[in-house]
Amino acid sequence: MLTDDGAAMAVRMKPIRDRVVESHFSAQVSDQEAATIIAALHRVRENAVGPVCTRAEEAAEAEACAKAEEVAEAGQSAEPVEAGG
Repeated sequence: MLTDDGAAMAVRMKPIRDRVVESHFSAQVSDQEAATIIAALHRVRENAVGPVCTRAEEAAEAEACAKAEEVAEAGQSAEPVEAGG
C-alpha cells in the first residue's frame, strides 16, 4: 500500500518510467512477444496474490489488466514466442 506522498510521487514519475521502459524494454521486443510476456506475468501474479483485475487500484495496473485480457481473448498467450521472432 502506498502512502499519499508515495502515490503522488508515482504519478509524477510515470512519464519518466514510461520513457525508460519504452527505451530499454518495449523497443527491444515485438508486440507479440510483449503480449506473451504480459500474459505470463499476469498468470504468475494471479497464482501468487489472486486475480489482477480485482486488485487494480491504479490506472496503470488497470490498463495492464485490460491488455492482458485482450491478449488472452486473442489467444496470443497460448504459445510461447521465440526470441528474435
